[in-house]
Amino acid sequence: RLYDEVPTSRIGISSNISIALSTMKLTSIGMLSTIARSISRLASVRCIASSQRVCNLSASTADESLPMDEQMNPSFFKMVDYYFDKGSTVIQPKLVEEIHSRGMTKKDKENLVKGIISSMKTVDKVEEIKQLYAN
Repeated sequence: RLYDEVPTSRIGISSNISIALSTMKLTSIGMLSTIARSISRLASVRCIASSQRVCNLSASTADESLPMDEQMNPSFFKMVDYYFDKGSTVIQPKLVEEIHSRGMTKKDKENLVKGIISSMKTVDKVEEIKQLYAN
């Protein structure tokens, strides 16, 4: 009611502000219906979001059954294990050849290399390194 009593030309309010003020009056009249609509919208959005989450879980389960090279979002630890195994099978024969010991048989050398590689394989910790840059 206050906005109706004071003419906009007397207080120097531009036409955009007067339109905004009249819009505020209209929205205050229909405030209850607006609140009711927004609550129902929030509930529907929440239902949609939860159903998408369920769909994403089934998609991630299907994604995990694919080979590591074809997965869209593989687990970090599974990815490290996969590529470590892949690399260790390539380098293991070369490491066995590089051990120069007359007292060890070839089988002992292979077991030594396998033992060292298996002790290195476990991914127990993740190290985060942050660099500070001076201005």
